[in-house]
Amino acid sequence: MSAAAASDSSDSYNGDDAWRFLRDWRAAKDRYSEATRENSQLESHLEASQATLLTAEEEANAARVRLAKSHTMLAGQMIFNKNSTFTPSASVLITRSFL
Repeated sequence: MSAAAASDSSDSYNGDDAWRFLRDWRAAKDRYSEATRENSQLESHLEASQATLLTAEEEANAARVRLAKSHTMLAGQMIFNKNSTFTPSASVLITRSFL
């Protein structure tokens, strides 16, 4: 076989190469499709997690407000018990300074 013929045969397009390319291309396409589906599922899970976190943060903030009100009421009861009359803490300071 001449050098020119050998060169032509190495550059020629082989039917097996076409089938391998097609198989590899389809496999790559399938992997891409699967990755796209997984990404979509992960985004959905992330959105659900963020919504749950937001709800938990709102509930924690509401609990902090209730706790602050409870502490305020408890402080008021302590002042009431100490002075035998209920007065807000600010007026107790003013009243005591004039007594």
